[in-house]
Amino acid sequence: MASKSIVLFIISSLFFISCNRKSVNVPLSAISGETEVYDNSPVWFFKEGDTIAINKGGLISSTHWFFAIEKELPLRLIVPNLQKLRTKKKNSIHAKAGTHNYFVYSDTLAKKNSFFNFDAIHYKYDKHAKQSNALQHILYVNKRTVLLDEKQVTLNELKKKIQETYRKNPKAVIRLYVDEQTNFQEYLAAALPFEKFAIAKDSIHYIIQ
Repeated sequence: MASKSIVLFIISSLFFISCNRKSVNVPLSAISGETEVYDNSPVWFFKEGDTIAINKGGLISSTHWFFAIEKELPLRLIVPNLQKLRTKKKNSIHAKAGTHNYFVYSDTLAKKNSFFNFDAIHYKYDKHAKQSNALQHILYVNKRTVLLDEKQVTLNELKKKIQETYRKNPKAVIRLYVDEQTNFQEYLAAALPFEKFAIAKDSIHYIIQ
């Protein structure tokens, strides 16, 4: 159901769907986002065995949409459904200019949940990540590792490494490639600093099949 007041989430990252006793563990991040978004409709992606279940009842196209996605779900299940829902909202006769789509996550620094506007992100499938070169830097993420220009980095180092890349070459472009088996926690943990600190970035997130 859409709400005319701000939707508040608990910092434990466990979001409850009381109507059917389901719960969604949203991702954690130390990157702060928006905290006050009014006039919204929530949609939940959660695990149901080895598949995905989506609670999308009550979505109103004239409001902002909050996507609360179970952090353990892989991108192979998330992205196709995400694209369908965004297209549905965009093409609705009730669509309203100025409304956005947000990922919900728990901000571990501010001790509250935040909202990340992902309207500018587009998803494209590819068979493999491209190679880094002087003007194109590749950030690659899978379930086991994070690589920037083929060198392993930790998620805690990612902000620093992105900033170092631009100090060395202000005209550089960083492209993000993510294996489709990567879960939502791992994806968002890399996507948030990438979107916030990459100066010249590609608006496409490439999903490796």
